[in-house]
Amino acid sequence: MKFSYATNLKDFIPDLSMDGSAAPVLFQNKIYVFFKQSGSNKLKYIIGKPLDVHSGYSWTGVYSVDDHIDGVGIAENTSPCAFVNGGSIHVFYNGSGNNGTWCFKYDGNKWEATRSIKSLIMNMDFAKGTSPSATWDGKYLYVFWVDNSSGDIFYSIKMGDIWTGPISIKKYQSNVGIATGTSPCTLIYMGFIYVFYNGAGNDGTFYVKTSKDGWERPVSIKAKIGAMGFAPKTSPAAICNFGPYKLYVTWIGIGKDGIFYSVGDSWTGANWTSQQKLQCPDLTPMTADGTNASGLIMNNLPYVFWHAKGSNSLWMTHGEAERPVPS
Repeated sequence: MKFSYATNLKDFIPDLSMDGSAAPVLFQNKIYVFFKQSGSNKLKYIIGKPLDVHSGYSWTGVYSVDDHIDGVGIAENTSPCAFVNGGSIHVFYNGSGNNGTWCFKYDGNKWEATRSIKSLIMNMDFAKGTSPSATWDGKYLYVFWVDNSSGDIFYSIKMGDIWTGPISIKKYQSNVGIATGTSPCTLIYMGFIYVFYNGAGNDGTFYVKTSKDGWERPVSIKAKIGAMGFAPKTSPAAICNFGPYKLYVTWIGIGKDGIFYSVGDSWTGANWTSQQKLQCPDLTPMTADGTNASGLIMNNLPYVFWHAKGSNSLWMTHGEAERPVPS
């Protein structure tokens, strides 16, 4: 896939300064990007507002979540997670007091107070330097995190107003092992939960998914595509496009030499393309150490965001639609 010229959002928002990785979502025809402010525990966001089909988006200044909600503080070396469901943006983050995962939501008018998931499920301690991931399957809300004591991927399910206690994926699939200092990424694809993670054996990116019978055995993407390696302390990211039924998975190259991706092009996600390096016409995107690419789908095309190497700036590119070859 060809990608557009890279856009440095700091050119539009001079006071943008971030740590970690970004959490972008498309909401009410606007792009919201949440991130941890550089050098503090504050959670910030920016908004991209549409101009017209030819001019793209106009980016606003930096806003602070704590202007709307009290008590929001994000842990050092972590990043937020965001998704849209039920007419609201849901944002999850690991607390700055190392006191479990927290969440809040915004419906376009009202910000709902942040809630401690640990206080609801009683037992939750995340591994330092890791971030949560959450999704909604149409019925239940799921949040995933890396447990501090075991280093395994745990999750809790919100059923109505009730959250389950912590559940380890290893309870169902004992050979799921995540690399130290990395985080899972989860999404819903074709009605099933997919959890992507970088393997504990530094052996590429895997995913484990649910089916009608429960959790299936983990699948090695590296085993399907050949060459694949990831940089230490980096995590995969995934987005799905339900137009042509495709999964996009990104990771940071083992030599810290850029963003790589593979595309799952079947309904089951079984067929994956060989790894491709994300290239813009003007540059090769390079990420800050320990950060990951992230993305969203808009107009059936992937939009990719990254924290640029050597700066606290956020950059963006997007896939370009393939033009038919003249006959």
